[in-house]
Amino acid sequence: MVEARAVGLDVGAVSGFSNEIVDEEFLAGTSLRSNFFVNFGYADETALFHKLPRLSFECACSLI
Repeated sequence: MVEARAVGLDVGAVSGFSNEIVDEEFLAGTSLRSNFFVNFGYADETALFHKLPRLSFECACSLI
């Protein structure tokens, strides 16, 4: 995932899928089994949610 991001791809892990269905559809007849999904591609920049600004240390923390 880090290498894909390094070459400019957008990367995101996918959870909540059925391993059994994926294995039947894409890995039937092999000894391979799915563990997780990762999507790769180029995001639509106009549809991305950009992170909100971070709080300053002084605003978020107090020292006693």
